[in-house]
Amino acid sequence: MKLLFVAFICFIGFLYGGNFFVDNNLVWPATFLLGALGVFILYLSSQQMSKAKKIHQDIVKKQEEIEDKQSFLMLNVSEEILKYTKETVDRLNIISKNKTNLGDIDEIFNDTIKLEKSLLDITNDLIEFLRLKSKKVDILNESFDINNVLNDVIGSITNNFKNSNTKLILDIENDVPRKFIGDSLKISQILLNLIERSMIMSPNDDVKLSISIFKKPVKNQIDLEFKINDSGYGLNEDELKNYFVPNYNERNGKLENIGLFVAKQMTKILGGDLDIQSKKGKGTLVALSIPLEMAESSESNYNLPSKYIGNKKVLVVDDSYDSSLAIKNLFNYFKYDARVDTVKSFLNNKPDMYAYDIILLNEEIFDENIAKLITSIRSSKELKVISLKSMFEDQTKDFLYQNNIIDRRLTTPLTQRMVFDLIVDLFDLNIKNENKVLSAAKNIAKIPIFRGTIYNKENISIDNFLEFKDINILAVEDNIINQKLLTAILSSPGINVDIANNGLECLDKVLTQKIQYDLILMDISMPIMDGYEASINIRNDETLNTLPIVSLTALVLDTEIEKMYQSGINAFLAKPLKLGQLYTVFEMFLGHKKTNVVDTKTKKEKITQLPGLDIEDGIKKTNNSEILYNEVLKEFLDAYGNSAETFEILVDEQRYEQLKMLLLDLKGLTSSIGANSMFKLSDEVFKLIIFNKRHLLPGYVKAYKEKLDELSYSINQYTMKK
Repeated sequence: MKLLFVAFICFIGFLYGGNFFVDNNLVWPATFLLGALGVFILYLSSQQMSKAKKIHQDIVKKQEEIEDKQSFLMLNVSEEILKYTKETVDRLNIISKNKTNLGDIDEIFNDTIKLEKSLLDITNDLIEFLRLKSKKVDILNESFDINNVLNDVIGSITNNFKNSNTKLILDIENDVPRKFIGDSLKISQILLNLIERSMIMSPNDDVKLSISIFKKPVKNQIDLEFKINDSGYGLNEDELKNYFVPNYNERNGKLENIGLFVAKQMTKILGGDLDIQSKKGKGTLVALSIPLEMAESSESNYNLPSKYIGNKKVLVVDDSYDSSLAIKNLFNYFKYDARVDTVKSFLNNKPDMYAYDIILLNEEIFDENIAKLITSIRSSKELKVISLKSMFEDQTKDFLYQNNIIDRRLTTPLTQRMVFDLIVDLFDLNIKNENKVLSAAKNIAKIPIFRGTIYNKENISIDNFLEFKDINILAVEDNIINQKLLTAILSSPGINVDIANNGLECLDKVLTQKIQYDLILMDISMPIMDGYEASINIRNDETLNTLPIVSLTALVLDTEIEKMYQSGINAFLAKPLKLGQLYTVFEMFLGHKKTNVVDTKTKKEKITQLPGLDIEDGIKKTNNSEILYNEVLKEFLDAYGNSAETFEILVDEQRYEQLKMLLLDLKGLTSSIGANSMFKLSDEVFKLIIFNKRHLLPGYVKAYKEKLDELSYSINQYTMKK
């Protein structure tokens, strides 16, 4: 239309100019100039249209690249899961058949555990991916303690990076409050995914998590900023551009960036920002900003009695100077006069330790001379000595405890809560609401406390839990997927499972005594009220001192586990849950409630095939876990159960790029769950698009609906029987 309009103006100009200047010598020059102006306008308009068209094409191309990478990832999920499954089974066969020397068994076993962990991570990522696709992610706004979030993240990372040479540093600004209102579970998940990637990219250096308030609070609304800084490999421009884009690396056969994709999407859902800066060989900085509301509570900060504020001098010497500074900041939070030194400077100069009330030294510093010096100082003044070691280190110098050289041992990184508990414990402070931990232990004499590692009994299946039919279990857990897994595991053999979403709900259920629970499975890091406080409150009621409480948590640090026991918890189970360990716990605390079990041989034969669904194949690809497979099927149905209508619309409207993305997703997902018929159909339709036979697509609308209906029916049949 613009071109026609310009041409019309030129033509009118020509006629008008000719008539107006008919008797004038300027007629032809004027006409020529007017025509030239029209041509010039026409040229500019044409150039603008070309640029706009190119920009549009670039945007479309970029979007297609992103969608293709995301979809290609899902296409290869099943192959990756199958690879891990095969490697895991092969290694277990080596161990079971003793095809190796005894000295190699531990190494193979540890490798096997890592493979199982990778397989479980892939399955969980698959579930999160499906939940995001089906838009099932709900936002919770609940009061939570930021220290619980950090403890949960640190515990998970400790599990995943045993014996790592990376130093994780946690630096919290003093103005960061303790309590917030928001979705703590999603924040934990985002931080965990981001920090894990930084740990991988920085295998022998520091990874620092800094927490600060991005800007001044406005009506209790703040932006909490997390910065994750590593000094590792760094990223080039292409890697930086695709950092949060999931993809499948064909060269090493590994899935990459699923967790980062989930972190990015969850940040958007929470209304936050996630950005990254990096340079090859210079490390990477990831900046996460989350809008939160500060909780209006008297417990918004950790408060010490006034006489213990500001009158203690502290020396901190860790193996990393940045780590020492971070710990110094934590003591500054309590207005303690803290100073830092480097390990090298400390060993060379031997600072005057008489000047300090509390000394925190990296465990590697301690030797015979340091021990003698500490003993000498203690003969004339009170000196508290704490040893520091990385959360990834297993070995400790036991002689330090045995010879009373140190008062406490702490595992870095530290949080505000850890330092608060340390001070309370060191000086036996009687603080309201905080000394419940100490009094709780008096009320648990009738229940045994098991402080060791719970034995993972072999060859345990859900059927073995039939022995505990009709007992009442309270599962205190804030993660919806974990709630479903626990319910599925325990409900199947006839155990009554009740769910509490946090410690406060747990107290309400237990103290009202509407149900007489036989055992509580207690998560620790939860919003509103954590597992520590809930356990303490239960133990303070003497009528409940025979009720077993078993923690089920990602926290694995020695200091946290000891705190669980002090809170009145009877045993500790680390996530992810192992059936053999759960069975052992049931035997330990509920053995007297065992019932006679009907011969399991009379049970119905397991279903392995349904129309359009190879269940046996799907279970193999889901960590050999029927429970996880069941959850993946449900999430698949929620995300794609109504996709026949979408398929028809995309075909009718010839939206081939969106159709291609849908089919690629389906190819990866249906292969992962053993839906082979739907996989073949998706693959066939996908190839029609690739090979430009799109005129045949309308003939597949009916077939797509029929295959999806068949698959949906089979999934419903299987999941309802579970």
